[in-house]
Amino acid sequence: MISGGFIKIRVSPRSGAMIIVALACQVAVLLTGISQNRAFGLGFISHHANHKLSSRLSKDYGYTNGLYKIKASRHNKLKLASNIFRRLAIAHKGKAAPSSSYVLSNLQSITIAPGVVYRKSHGVLRINVLDIDTVQASVLIKPIVAPAGTPRLQTVNNLALANHALAAVNANYFKNTGIPLGTLVIDGDWVAGPLYDRVALGISRSGFPRIDKVDLGGMLSTSNPEAPKIWVNNVNQQHRTGSHVIAYTRRWGSWVSLPYEGSLVAIDAQGEVVACARRQLTIPYGGLVLTDSKDSLLSQLRVGDLTYLHWQVTPSTWQDVTQAVSGGPMLIKNGDFCVDLQAEKFRGNWASNRIKARTGCAVTADNHLLLVTVEGTHTIFDLAHILKQLGAVDAMNLDGGGSTTMVVHNATVNMESRSSERRVAAALGVFPMSADQKSIYDNRPCRYVPRYSVLDQVGNGSKLPNLSSIQINQSISTHKAL
Repeated sequence: MISGGFIKIRVSPRSGAMIIVALACQVAVLLTGISQNRAFGLGFISHHANHKLSSRLSKDYGYTNGLYKIKASRHNKLKLASNIFRRLAIAHKGKAAPSSSYVLSNLQSITIAPGVVYRKSHGVLRINVLDIDTVQASVLIKPIVAPAGTPRLQTVNNLALANHALAAVNANYFKNTGIPLGTLVIDGDWVAGPLYDRVALGISRSGFPRIDKVDLGGMLSTSNPEAPKIWVNNVNQQHRTGSHVIAYTRRWGSWVSLPYEGSLVAIDAQGEVVACARRQLTIPYGGLVLTDSKDSLLSQLRVGDLTYLHWQVTPSTWQDVTQAVSGGPMLIKNGDFCVDLQAEKFRGNWASNRIKARTGCAVTADNHLLLVTVEGTHTIFDLAHILKQLGAVDAMNLDGGGSTTMVVHNATVNMESRSSERRVAAALGVFPMSADQKSIYDNRPCRYVPRYSVLDQVGNGSKLPNLSSIQINQSISTHKAL
């Protein structure tokens, strides 16, 4: 369309734009010299199909909301249009993903438990959906990790089978050593704390899901007048540069070492400092090791000092969360698309169609939890659109690629994992719940109190003299001071 000195070309992901795109492809034939069959082979063209392309066209040609608006002199208009269509043709190579609305209309449904429905569509895109009605379904939703004494990395199928799960999907990113990256909470115990500012899925005590960016921190009170209070930044995450106090429990391993000379303090299960070092320390059973830079306030602690640790979790809506997994980036928040790779420290190619399989999760307005895997040529934006079409008001990406796995009734249902399933550090499982469990589950108070087993019962306050308890986030777990 040429109007008022501008060329306007609308590119829509909806099938209703096929006529416009067909005309656009005819223009591409005339302007770029590509064959007519190849031009029409582009199918419908979605601006989400290539994130780098969209970013580049946005910068070069003022691309917004599916519309390229090009200001140019008359003799340059056709040249610029030709450039756009050439880039689109190269980006898609005749393999654009099908309309998500078409794919979702062909989902087949199987009820695997009351309130839990498995849906699938195995066409150009292979989509598997677990739809869990968290209001009606008598199920528990919680992370699964390998038991102590076994390899940390195991397949989702093995984790589900060993724990008698109805269904499961892969969850957190992880290091090749088996350390999960990002928030991981099991039965109220923080196995790992948040990573960067990445999003997490939490399940409350009463079984309701929520998706948010989460932060965890703690205040360590001590009997040492040189260091009466020390802020603890995280638990069981890799120590980054700068002055950050990180707590490590036996969930991390048997010992902690630093690649540089720093400060390490071991605290036993009664909250007493039992060892100090500069490079490496063994983690006490039931206790923890705190680490920081060598000249930090932590270095003032001495063997025999008494400590008392309070944790705080934000946002406040997470105070009753007892199960959580992490991933990223956020895809949808409050019903709006919200993909910010840079804010959550992901590379730009995380969004591209080079990743052929993805796992995502979402929460609907009526408290359904959706666990979804997508395989085939697609982008992270396509995953967001699929989740949106399924009714998501909040949604996030989980680990993907070779890790993407869904297991239903002990059978791996996604194609990529059937022949060679990747071992992972954590999965999210759906478990049947007995009538007794449901009664207890439904009557638990909807109030989150971080368990001291996060630190394996460290700092119960029984030996700590003259220290006032600290009110954190609306009275989170305080003890009487002696």
